[in-house]
Amino acid sequence: MESGLRERSVWITGASGGIGRALARTFAREGAKLLLTAHSRLDELRAFADDAELGGAETLCLAADVRDAAACERAADAAAERFGRLDACVANAGLWPSEDARMDVLDPARLANTVAINLLGAAHTARAFLRVLARTGPHEDGGGAAFVAIGSTATPWRALPRGLRDGEGRSGSC
Repeated sequence: MESGLRERSVWITGASGGIGRALARTFAREGAKLLLTAHSRLDELRAFADDAELGGAETLCLAADVRDAAACERAADAAAERFGRLDACVANAGLWPSEDARMDVLDPARLANTVAINLLGAAHTARAFLRVLARTGPHEDGGGAAFVAIGSTATPWRALPRGLRDGEGRSGSC
């Protein structure tokens, strides 16, 4: 079955981790050109991209911190320059804090960083992707573009200490 991804260019953020790598493998098998970005572990990402698992897919690996709108724009621009366009984008970058924290005792800096990566990072990524699409226009064969945002329960915070919600000792989540 033809997926229509052959020769399409796909940007995957958070590509150095599990979901990002799985996405890269899948898109590579379908013949897509890949922009793989990661905040850290760039050497590891490049080694992965050179691995036979990607079947020789044309790949561009860049460091890009999704908290930085300009970094996202630079990455999208680099892909457009290399591939001529961007056809799809998967905003996969996210932060999973190492330990749960109740909202009433959560460090405001941790909250701000988590929101900056998991929420604003997806927005910065979408904006950079859409800016490239606005410049390059629709694909010549009439195929559309796609933006996918991946979310998870990576930021579970208990809203209230045990025993304060509903008087039954249950804690809330937000």
